[in-house]
Amino acid sequence: MHFGLSIAFWYYKSFTCGQLLAILSMITIIILYWTDISEYHFDNKSLN
Repeated sequence: MHFGLSIAFWYYKSFTCGQLLAILSMITIIILYWTDISEYHFDNKSLN
């Protein structure tokens, strides 16, 4: 049972390692997008 779980965990880990770079790039794009929006709002507030 534990051996099968370790194999399943290793397979899941190897699968996510293949997807890790795409996930991290998506997260960084979203973070940059939200920081740009917040900076835009802050610029509008400072202008007003």
